[in-house]
Amino acid sequence: MLKKTKKEELAEFLSSDLWVELNGLPEDCDPIFKTVIPLPEGRTQLAYMELNDYFFQLSSPFADQGELAAERAFRVNETLFGLEIKFGCYSLVMPGLVESFSAEIFLPVVLGIARNADAIEEKIGGGDSL
Repeated sequence: MLKKTKKEELAEFLSSDLWVELNGLPEDCDPIFKTVIPLPEGRTQLAYMELNDYFFQLSSPFADQGELAAERAFRVNETLFGLEIKFGCYSLVMPGLVESFSAEIFLPVVLGIARNADAIEEKIGGGDSL
């Protein structure tokens, strides 16, 4: 039996019912997947996964770029996740190497980034609309 490559393992993880590939992206764009993470108190949090042959980037938005000053976006991020503007929103981000992917470890990471982004969203007075 052949062992799966890390890229095949990651592709299998993203092909689950939790993730949906975004359509309508430019032809030269790497694949992007999204999922909605259920959280306590009926809240949800959006998460994205961008993927190429070597790297992936997990992100979760917490505020619309037009509704929050950049300085405040940096100040409210008290996590170990990075901060980037993705799809017009300030988002927590975590890059990684495809070769380091492990499905067992990754699900808690997805939940962690979603919980942290949601906590920031609540802290700044945002709703659950992203």
